[in-house]
Amino acid sequence: MTSFLVRRAVAVTGVAVLASLLVPAVTASAVPITDCSATLASAAAASDSQPGYTAHLDTTTVDGTAASGQVASDAGWNAAQGRASVSSKGSLTITIDGATITIPLDFSGVVATNGDWLRLADFFPKITPEIHAALVLLHKPNASSLFSPRRLTAAAVQASGAKPSADLGHLLATPLPVTGTANNLAGGLDYTCSDASRTVVVTLDGGGLVVGMSYVGPAISSSSGSSGVGRAGLMAASRRAHPAAVGGTETDTLTYDYKVPLIAVPSPTVSVTLRDLARAVESTHLRSEVRAAALHTALAANAGVGSKHRRVTATDVRRIARVVVRSTNGFMPIRIYVTNHHHGVWITAVNPFTHERFAYQVQASAGRAKVTKIH
Repeated sequence: MTSFLVRRAVAVTGVAVLASLLVPAVTASAVPITDCSATLASAAAASDSQPGYTAHLDTTTVDGTAASGQVASDAGWNAAQGRASVSSKGSLTITIDGATITIPLDFSGVVATNGDWLRLADFFPKITPEIHAALVLLHKPNASSLFSPRRLTAAAVQASGAKPSADLGHLLATPLPVTGTANNLAGGLDYTCSDASRTVVVTLDGGGLVVGMSYVGPAISSSSGSSGVGRAGLMAASRRAHPAAVGGTETDTLTYDYKVPLIAVPSPTVSVTLRDLARAVESTHLRSEVRAAALHTALAANAGVGSKHRRVTATDVRRIARVVVRSTNGFMPIRIYVTNHHHGVWITAVNPFTHERFAYQVQASAGRAKVTKIH
């Protein structure tokens, strides 16, 4: 309005002095129509580049098919450590055929440049006797974390937790115009971006960093604006674990604090890798796997060769045994081996934890394949 009065005063009176007095009165509240993402891109990038921060997110959704979700999430980033953290708690409530089901959400983890740690309980809500036996074999009966060793870039680690530009990209998955600004108590500006159905408010502090965001409007797809790799991506997704059906509504409130957090990783004494755990679990019934490979070899030899009305030979047993064991090793974390002998093969495996050896002999005898336990 002020700039309009200035132009009108200059046009009507031609007095340039009047214009010079009025022009300084123009404030940031009169913002030209521009894209919200483009306007805030530099502020988001500056926020991303800080040495560290913590973020808190509250998100609530209600969709058009009697489903709702509430999630509270805390995340952190420490650039010097190269670590990010996420913890999310909440619930999803769904009504199906008149029955209401509430699903609790409770997830936490840490990602670093050398791998990630997730709670064992997030993968195995109940520690079965089989898993407990496997943990005992690993000498870690009280393990509480599942460690996945791998190499990640610092950028991938940061994206697995909270990242201002990623959060802004999520809220602005569909472009919005800047419709106004206002000074705030932090000494910065509040940017309002809105259309007929959505409103996003982004708060910058006096240094131009993003310290808050809010969203009210239709539910946003949980995948919009998400980032991360593999299980690190799972952490990012956990921050927005909610239904987002057509016709739903969503309310988000997010705050950032640029105090650098100290992010700890679980001790090796309470961490196991998925590979080691899988090997330990497999070792608890390794004998049955070796026996099954031997029986499958004999069955296939008798059924295949016998159907051709000829006798099973040692050559038949060796050929079929290698096919069976190769297939078994494709999904087994502990290898099974085939060794030739005069009348057929030995199928063997060694428990890597107890060093116990399991062996079965499959041999051609009287035109048939037979299985004999050796160890």
